[in-house]
Amino acid sequence: MSLQNSRLVDQQAAEATKKKVLEDVLYSLGATPASRTGGSRHWTKKPKKLK
Repeated sequence: MSLQNSRLVDQQAAEATKKKVLEDVLYSLGATPASRTGGSRHWTKKPKKLK
């Protein structure tokens, strides 16, 4: 059981890492949630949470 739990945690960590990398790529390209909604084209230091 503990082995399955550790695998699940590893999977969640991997997903979080991929999401972070994707956000970093979008940040570098300037393709941000704000730009898609017609707002500021660049990331702010504290991005607004998406609804």
